[in-house]
Order: sequence, then structure tokens, then C-alpha cells
Amino acid sequence: MSLERFMLPQGVYDLEVEIRDLGNPTKSPESLYQKIEINNPSTGAFISDIEFVTAYRQATEVSSFSKSGYDILPYVSTISRPL
Repeated sequence: MSLERFMLPQGVYDLEVEIRDLGNPTKSPESLYQKIEINNPSTGAFISDIEFVTAYRQATEVSSFSKSGYDILPYVSTISRPL
């Protein structure tokens, strides 16, 4: 599992993700390209997406699992579901 959180200035970004199967080096990598627009309005109420979690606790220091003052351990499942 890998989790990274970081702040981005407002703007339009090009996201590129490439996945390789290290167990099968002859297989071609899979790639995803997508434009993402980041808006950071200064006023109003905002809601984020639902995040399923295994556990959470008050953060004692900032880490890649910290969010809004809590360490949040994401729920990870081996069950494959269509997007």
C-alpha cells in the first residue's frame, strides 16, 4: 500500500500514472493520462469523498496517514470490484 497526500496550488495539471508488472517483465506497462483541475475556493462549505477506514486515532505527529489532525488507516481489501 502506498499513500501520499500533498497540497497543490490552484491550476490545471496533467496526471500520468504507469504501472509495471515486475513479476512479468515481458508484459507492457499500463498507463493512464488525465487532466485534473484543482480549485481552492476561499469561502463556502465543502465536502470530500467518502473514505473507508480500518482505524483512526488522534495524530501525535504529521505523517502520510495524517488528515485533519488524525492518523487514518485506509480500508484495504483483496476483493476486486469494478470502478
